[in-house]
Amino acid sequence: MKSVICVIMAVFLALPVWAEPVVPGLFRVSGVASNDVLNIREEPTVRSPILSAYPFDARGIEVVGYNETGRWAKVGLGERNGWVAAKFLTADTSAAPLGCFGAEPFWNLTIDAPDARYEGVDTPRITMNVVRAQSRLPDVSGVAAFDLDGIDYAMSAIIRPRQCSDGMSDRMYGWGIDLMIHRAATPTDGPTHLAGCCTLQGR
Repeated sequence: MKSVICVIMAVFLALPVWAEPVVPGLFRVSGVASNDVLNIREEPTVRSPILSAYPFDARGIEVVGYNETGRWAKVGLGERNGWVAAKFLTADTSAAPLGCFGAEPFWNLTIDAPDARYEGVDTPRITMNVVRAQSRLPDVSGVAAFDLDGIDYAMSAIIRPRQCSDGMSDRMYGWGIDLMIHRAATPTDGPTHLAGCCTLQGR
């Protein structure tokens, strides 16, 4: 009996274990023939309708999650999400700007170190310097922090990987942001807090 148990354990330990890559993150298509494409499906199954497709050499694909088996990767597609076969994706190490945004009020922030650009409903487009970065996206799976400095504004951004909705579409994003805005003209009023989502594909 002991020998049977040992054999079973040996077989179990020899089985490959699927390790989910760190997400959200950027990926590229890999293992698809040059005359073929990687289909983006409505649901994580080969029987689901095809929404669109990536070329065989597509890069900069943002994955925000996986299904329960890890065989399908959740990607952004316009105002919704789609699913692609995860086995055809490989981590993409190319640098990408981080695009963050929110509603009520509407605002946009692009962090592309060493620069950052912000625009809001009552704020004209301004350019700032990234003066401190606690960690660099997309190479982290924990909290990232940025300090931004401009002529009339200073900002602090705390960014965490989480499922984030923009409140206006069916698409889920992979990063959430808390943005604190300090205005030099009114330092005694305290900072303004904004919350929103971020994407590695820019906006």
